[in-house]
Amino acid sequence: MITNSNDERVTRLICLFFILVGWILISGCSSPNSAKQVYNTPEPLTDVVNIDKDEVTAWEYESFSDAFEFGSRSIGAPDGKYEGYRGVLTLSDNLIRDYNLYTDDEVEIFTHCDSFDISGYSTHWYYCNNLYFVFDTDWDTDVLYYDGNNHILFSITKKEH
Repeated sequence: MITNSNDERVTRLICLFFILVGWILISGCSSPNSAKQVYNTPEPLTDVVNIDKDEVTAWEYESFSDAFEFGSRSIGAPDGKYEGYRGVLTLSDNLIRDYNLYTDDEVEIFTHCDSFDISGYSTHWYYCNNLYFVFDTDWDTDVLYYDGNNHILFSITKKEH
């Protein structure tokens, strides 16, 4: 009887060890599209987007990666993209007037930010053709919408090389 009791304890300790190791491995992972860092300044977004930073009155955006990260190792994203920025910029009245920004069709938003709620800026987002002149980038523009007032919602990603 004593041997069975010791065997059960050893089995329980081994199971507990593997559960602990699994938990540690999973906690060291980040899921695709999770936010990495939040920004309230023009840089580093202005390194990849041509926008007059003097005409943006507020910056709130985050960087993200759509690759699966396992510890310090990054496993490629299925769509071939791996880093990007998404968020909301508040534009000056001068910029809106200069580019003659107007709303077109309303869109249903499936984009979200991890670090802040985009509905705090607006509950309605619209297409705006002239917005591409304001927010010009060589990266893939996944989302670029205007709220009809002074906010733009964006999500851009860079393809792997």
